[in-house]
Amino acid sequence: MKMEKFIITYTVVCCFVSHVLSLDLSYTIPEEGNISSYIGNVANDSSLNQSLNVSERNNMKYTILDGTYASYFNVNERTSSLYISKRLDRESLQECEFSTSCDLPIDIVAQSIIGTFFKKIKVKITITDINDHEPKFPESSMSLELSEAFVVGSSSPIVGAVDMDSGDNSVQKYSLKPEDTPFTLNFVKYVDGSSSVSLVVSKKLDRETVDGYQLQILAEDGGNPKFTGTLDLTVIITDINDNPPLFNQSTYSISVREDTAVSSTVFNVKATDPDLNENGMVTYKLSPHQSDNIKQIFAVNRSTGSIFTLKPLVYTPGEPYKIIVEANDGATIPLMSQATIFVTVLDSGNDAPVINVNLLSNTDMAKISENASVGAAVAHIAVSDDDTDKNGDVTCSIQHDVFRLEKITGEENEYKVVVSKTLDREKTEIYQVIIVCADAGSPSKNSTAEFNVKVLDENDHRPTFQSYKYEVVISENDFVGASIVQVSALDLDLGKNAEIVYSVEPSTHDFRIDPETGNIHANFVLDREKVPYMEFRVLSKDKGSPSLTGTAVVTVNLTDVNDNPPKFNKSVYVMHAKENEGPGLYLGEVIAHDFDSGKNAVVNFVAEPEIEAIKVLTDGSIFTKLTLDRESRPHGYSFNVIAYDGGNPSLNSTAHVTVFVVDENDNDPVIKFPTVENGTVQIVYEKPTNSVITYVVASDNDTDKNAVLTFSILQHDQRNIFRINPKSGEITLAKALTANDMKSYTFTVEVEDGGTPKRTDRQNLTIIISSNKPLVLPRKETEKDNALIVVVIVCVTVILSGAIIMGIFLIRRMDKKKKNKKRNAATPKNDKLYDSIHKNGTIHRDDVDNEKKVSFSTHATSNGIKDKSQMQLSNGHRQEEVTQTVDRMMAPSPSSSKYGRSAYSGKSKSQSSQSLQNMQMNRLQLHQSNLQTLSIPQNMGRKHEDNHSETSGETNDSGRGGSESDIHSSAFNHSAELDYMKNRYSPVNSPGRPLLTKENMNKYMHPKERYRSQNQQYLVQNNCHRQYTHGGSSGPPYKNNVHWNPISNVLNGSMATIDDYDDDTTTSGSYYNKCVYLLGR
Repeated sequence: MKMEKFIITYTVVCCFVSHVLSLDLSYTIPEEGNISSYIGNVANDSSLNQSLNVSERNNMKYTILDGTYASYFNVNERTSSLYISKRLDRESLQECEFSTSCDLPIDIVAQSIIGTFFKKIKVKITITDINDHEPKFPESSMSLELSEAFVVGSSSPIVGAVDMDSGDNSVQKYSLKPEDTPFTLNFVKYVDGSSSVSLVVSKKLDRETVDGYQLQILAEDGGNPKFTGTLDLTVIITDINDNPPLFNQSTYSISVREDTAVSSTVFNVKATDPDLNENGMVTYKLSPHQSDNIKQIFAVNRSTGSIFTLKPLVYTPGEPYKIIVEANDGATIPLMSQATIFVTVLDSGNDAPVINVNLLSNTDMAKISENASVGAAVAHIAVSDDDTDKNGDVTCSIQHDVFRLEKITGEENEYKVVVSKTLDREKTEIYQVIIVCADAGSPSKNSTAEFNVKVLDENDHRPTFQSYKYEVVISENDFVGASIVQVSALDLDLGKNAEIVYSVEPSTHDFRIDPETGNIHANFVLDREKVPYMEFRVLSKDKGSPSLTGTAVVTVNLTDVNDNPPKFNKSVYVMHAKENEGPGLYLGEVIAHDFDSGKNAVVNFVAEPEIEAIKVLTDGSIFTKLTLDRESRPHGYSFNVIAYDGGNPSLNSTAHVTVFVVDENDNDPVIKFPTVENGTVQIVYEKPTNSVITYVVASDNDTDKNAVLTFSILQHDQRNIFRINPKSGEITLAKALTANDMKSYTFTVEVEDGGTPKRTDRQNLTIIISSNKPLVLPRKETEKDNALIVVVIVCVTVILSGAIIMGIFLIRRMDKKKKNKKRNAATPKNDKLYDSIHKNGTIHRDDVDNEKKVSFSTHATSNGIKDKSQMQLSNGHRQEEVTQTVDRMMAPSPSSSKYGRSAYSGKSKSQSSQSLQNMQMNRLQLHQSNLQTLSIPQNMGRKHEDNHSETSGETNDSGRGGSESDIHSSAFNHSAELDYMKNRYSPVNSPGRPLLTKENMNKYMHPKERYRSQNQQYLVQNNCHRQYTHGGSSGPPYKNNVHWNPISNVLNGSMATIDDYDDDTTTSGSYYNKCVYLLGR
């Protein structure tokens, strides 16, 4: 198999003694390498070059000495590069066939051409096996008879496949097809690399059921890629021979004298077979899978197992013969076993020395330069004598006046022939040399060898060009490899000294020259725009040693073609234009340059695609065609400009142009919060200083500084309670508040952009400051006050009656709708009773987060309530306010559950006192009559529609409070306004009433209600759970604190408390307080 590449490993062992160096070098290559494949560099790999200077390395010559395997390799005599010269088939090499290792030794001599340097390098080349043979069975098909009496587990041998490869590339695996048969395979690999396979019975055989099987046995090697051999097997069910012959031992070692006569028996092997008749008859033979040399020297008697010689034995120190003998029984399909015999040959005679002359010139004649120094080597002499003792002691001599014989230090029986006098080729060109070698035996035996030495001429003439200067004119853009010019030189020397090699100087990849013909070619497409003129030198160098060189100059002039497209000075242009400018505004220009000349360099421009608002002139100038508006084209205009030249054909290139429209301040800022519809925020006066109250939200359609907004407050109150962050619009509390500050503050916020001229927007913002604790107001003794208190009590009774019914409804719903739903049900009247209370919702914003988020705390104090905030109005209101409150509570329900921001604000404050009293009495009477039939308002427990907002229920997504219409409908604010009325008109010295129990209710009960205390109904007040309307409370649940209060005392403050876990401002609609009032007996 041919291999395009292979890996070579080598080991170098160097030993330096005196002036002679013996080097050991090893390479490993795979078989079947390509002829001329590179193996390695002997000088480098043996570290020889490291011991030589530059001059010595340049005058070195390398030669392979004659040997058994020398013909398989060649070495470059100057560079020492070692190559394969013949096909290397590991399986065909005698020493390697069926061997686990394959080492081919060769000797390479390194000698100086003109100096005395001489070294021999011993190279061992190990040939590794490749997977170039597939497993093959001796026959493609066979028949096998098996006895049906075979028990499960019995086996029958089949001649295995043979793979000429070794190691893992040999047979590694057998498989059987089809698999659903009563057989399996057992694989055995033998010493010589061959293998056999046994067919094993895995199930009981029954000839009467199946008298035969058609099988395939596949032999697979372990190479990569894997090869497979196939054997078609026909199994006939009969009996089978199942015992192979066995040797009494598997390995034998014997010694035999060298002078043993031919046909003499050297050893007897014995094998036995426990089978009967022919199955137990053993015959012997040499294994066919071993070296042919063994089969030519030895044979074995088929019947007796006697091993005898066929040829005279040869003594080889340290190399015994390895004989593999097979024992087969006499069955139809015989079983086989093997044994190995190692035969050591002992020396027993005197032979003449053998002289091996290696001419270092690798020809039939040694060659040496006439300038060679005295001591220069011309030949290597190796003498061998396999005899022992004195019969193997050899000495050599030479009789010549120009050459002498020198022994190689450190090497036994090796010499070199060196120059002993100065050579002169003109006097003598060829010399004959004779070598004589003799051993020290008695009688002595000798041998003679002779060879011729030729003296070589030296190089003394340099090559000369026919012209000193070559001038060439060619067109640019010729194809790569185009011929430029051919140069020529002559050398008066002969042979190698007259052979010329051409080269270019300096060494460049731009031009190449044919080293033999002198034809110069361009390695690139010639480009006049880059290099219009080129000049370089060419050299003519002979092959003499030392080499001589001639010089000439080549000049190349290029003519132009249109090969360059216009090139923009940049690939992307960015231009700016003010918006609202009229057409014809100059924006800029694009610039492109063409490196060609003449009409090929004339450049014109065109837009692609054409833009309705932009015009590109042919000279590259860019103007506007329309008035530009940034807001309609916020990302500007993008288009390509194509530059094309005047060549034929024309060439072009493209650049990208982006025109950005510069913004002008032509858009007013817009305040999104506060607005006319949503402009109220409520806080408690305990809110700490620097707390965030709300944000002013605004936007501007302009960009850059025109959209940079500045926030400010106009018409500040005298105390300057609030301040605004001019950058963020954040409104914070500038001063600490007191109860005297509880009122409504309305002021104007202004947003101003950063443009020139500046643009602004203004909106009014109302902030209501309220209390989180009930105020104890002074008692007024007038009858007028008492009358108002009666009105307030009646109104509160109506409201609390509705709250009780609503609580029953919610509890029933929480108890999974118990069956008695109609209990306490009645026809709704005054469904919109509670819709009239407004402007008491609270607004909360997280002081930390800039986004619209709502957070709550559910951690209670020891009494179950962290803080009880009573929503109250400030003191000092006139009597008309109570009338307005009662009007709102008793007014007929409108068609919509939502009211305008000032539904009752338009009532005249100039009504007479008499009209006011009449209205109060009429409403009081109406309230008393409705008290008996009052049912739960239908929208009492309804969540505000704002709770479905993802931004905490704001009306205009302000994040700072619900709309006034939502605040009006909050049931939470009924209690706040009732607190206001009770505190506003309660006796001056009336203390805060505690929550009543059954034991103390008579003590604190209203006098008019005390007579009913025996059958009094009680309200159960669950602490209000603050429930987040956007997915549930974020805090943990807590237990309800239940307070038993008589209904008659509801107006005395027991129902006026609302649990508020957050002293901060809260967002309307973000949560509701679910207060459940249970009716108990």
